[in-house]
Amino acid sequence: MEAMRKWLPLFVMLAVGCSSGSSSESAGGVASDAAMVAKEAPASAPTEQFRGRTVSSPGVPSPPVPSPRQIIRQGSISLRVDELAASEKRLRSIATAQGGWIDGLDGSTDESVMTLRIPSESFDDTVEKVLAVGSMISQKVTLTDVTDQIVDIGARLKALRAEETAYVRMLAQTRQLSDTLMVRERLGAVRQQIEQADAMRTNLSRQAAMSTLEVTLLPIPVGKPQGDDSGWFAASMADAVGSFGAIARTLVGLLVYIVVFSPIWFPISWLVWRNRRRVLPKQAA
Repeated sequence: MEAMRKWLPLFVMLAVGCSSGSSSESAGGVASDAAMVAKEAPASAPTEQFRGRTVSSPGVPSPPVPSPRQIIRQGSISLRVDELAASEKRLRSIATAQGGWIDGLDGSTDESVMTLRIPSESFDDTVEKVLAVGSMISQKVTLTDVTDQIVDIGARLKALRAEETAYVRMLAQTRQLSDTLMVRERLGAVRQQIEQADAMRTNLSRQAAMSTLEVTLLPIPVGKPQGDDSGWFAASMADAVGSFGAIARTLVGLLVYIVVFSPIWFPISWLVWRNRRRVLPKQAA
């Protein structure tokens, strides 16, 4: 069993290499046939103009079309608006019209935070329409290119699936119970890696397909109108009455303290006064 455990990865690599080798040989045969056809074809293929575009004649391979970049778009906007409820309704309409939805809402009387999920191809148009809802306070947009990550995950999945196929073939050929259990264990580990890689690629693709835009709505502060001095006399009278009341409360509080502590300070004051009265005639004599 120890020997089987040591040689098992080598067997899997050989099986994967043989499968890739056979595909390479078939690809090489196709390439050689294509080369022979290319030799028989003329050096320059004729072209024709069709609606302003150059179209190659049949038999000439067209250049490969580059795949679009997978970019995750995320943005945040802060707006000053007249009414929160009306602005929230407008944002819902914008998200629905762009083929998206409201993914979250956190609102109060002071502010409202809405999270919009919209298709990536409509991100720029949605930002322009959201900015028209109110007066912009701040704006931030981040772009993350995940094309290379998705391509790398795809290549890794291809290798893992080839390894899975090799283990499945080996499992069908094993006869001993120990070897069967070992191959099943390796096969389960490979399939778990396939599920994780596939889930990661799917998550990145979804984030690139649907962008996220967080919009913060703040109401316009209502201030006191400027130049309105009609109630200055009433305000002055109210301030004067308030000040007088504060002074009166202070004096009454001081009087209460004096009365409460009179059993202490009154005898002391009376003794000091009597002693001073006796001393003064003696000094005069």
